[in-house]
Amino acid sequence: MPFSQFTNIKKIAVGGFSIVYQATLLDSNKTIILKRFKNTQYAEEYFLRELKSYHDSYADNEDYGNPMVIETYGFTKDPQLNGLDSYILVMEYASGGNLHEYLQKNFTRIGWQEKLDILFNIINGLQGIHNKEFIHRDFHSGNLLVNLTADYYRNCKIGDLGLSRPANDTSTDNEIYGVIPYIAPEIFKG
Repeated sequence: MPFSQFTNIKKIAVGGFSIVYQATLLDSNKTIILKRFKNTQYAEEYFLRELKSYHDSYADNEDYGNPMVIETYGFTKDPQLNGLDSYILVMEYASGGNLHEYLQKNFTRIGWQEKLDILFNIINGLQGIHNKEFIHRDFHSGNLLVNLTADYYRNCKIGDLGLSRPANDTSTDNEIYGVIPYIAPEIFKG
């Protein structure tokens, strides 16, 4: 996708590996996300891994994708940058933000049915990823994104598949990934 197709670009989040921007797609006036990976020695690896993980768990599904995974539309390149950080994923926008923030703001206002619907969405998304024989490896409420639609229906989708791996991956990677409160205690034992 040509970078010139995006307007109203504004930074909305900074993570460990990437910077996330909200933007508007010119031809459709659709709000999208641009995810640019930080220029580190691993930037190219993270970019390619996330693009492949989204493809393997979403686009390559015989049931037309996993509707509970944030969709990746493609990628672009920022012409003003020259390094590995110039490559950008173009992704679906989730208007409700992440689940952690959404529940902090709305927990007392939403009923049990909606809470169960959110849980059902998460289960379906994770089941779809596992059915494709992938493991997410960075699964927490900050990577669960709430999509609000005009008819007030809310769904929750799984995002950030950058650290996911095939379940049968036999690499000897001993690096610890994730957010500390969500990492299993036995991982720290070494």
